[in-house]
Amino acid sequence: MKLGKKKGKISILFFIIVLYNINSTIIFACGSEYTKSIENGTQILEVSRYDEQSWIVTINSSSNPTNWFRGDSDKVKAQSKITIYLCDYRDEINSYEIFKWLISKWYGESVFSILNNNGYNYSYFVANYPGYYIAWSYYYNFWPFGTEPFNNISDYLSERSYIFKDPSSFTKLLADYNNFTHVVNNDLNLIALNISLDTMDASEFLWRFAINGFTLASPISNYLAELSNMIEWTKVQFTENKIIFNRTGITSYIVEMSYNSNGNLETVTVKDTDNEIIYEIISIYPKIIVYIIIVSVVTSVSIIFIMINFFLKKKRLREIA
Repeated sequence: MKLGKKKGKISILFFIIVLYNINSTIIFACGSEYTKSIENGTQILEVSRYDEQSWIVTINSSSNPTNWFRGDSDKVKAQSKITIYLCDYRDEINSYEIFKWLISKWYGESVFSILNNNGYNYSYFVANYPGYYIAWSYYYNFWPFGTEPFNNISDYLSERSYIFKDPSSFTKLLADYNNFTHVVNNDLNLIALNISLDTMDASEFLWRFAINGFTLASPISNYLAELSNMIEWTKVQFTENKIIFNRTGITSYIVEMSYNSNGNLETVTVKDTDNEIIYEIISIYPKIIVYIIIVSVVTSVSIIFIMINFFLKKKRLREIA
């Protein structure tokens, strides 16, 4: 009888330990300093809801979600994919690299090329915006939103992005960027070429980052909390894992962006002031689905193991009796 009890306890303990170990591969530990939370893997974004009429009367009658997310992001069930395949650790990234990345992403590579050819080159940036941004860089392949199966080869290979190790880098970049827009927008040569940059407040600057992919360092909640305390935000709110934008189109509306433990965008929800959902994007993780399958298999095997022990115990009791 004691042997049966012991085996039953061992089975339960085995079950708990296995589940704990598998779950611990998904949950990231939080430290006192910010760490690189992103990891290699694939994430799929899917448009789960789109109320076109509400968009027209609330946000903009001449736009749709493709103005934000490109591709077929105005079609329900359309999917986008990003595969992160290389994460680098780089302590110091100069202003030239950061501005090249930011302007090319927001305005196009051709605009940065024109700036570069008109004197705003490497020497200009390092001389006028000295110092470095402390950040990690990572590379990814990107498939824009579409309704057809993904091609084997991405249209956007080896794209690069950065994760600022310190939220204060965001405020430094905002100040440097607005200073640079003033210079560009008063350059007569660039005016003649019809080149200009948008001056932005902190809320709009963060919106540009978020809509184009803003990856956070870990722990996410601490990172967002520190960012929220750095600036007197008027149109942005922060929760544990969300950035909430209060924006105005034809009428006021809300955009909630949640982030996962890897620091990546998890969901996008656009609502009107009555809290009715206008547009929504969700995430699918092939890697985590594998974990779920493993957990299910281990759970089933453990339950079967416990049941076998239970029946063996009953059989021994009958034999003793």
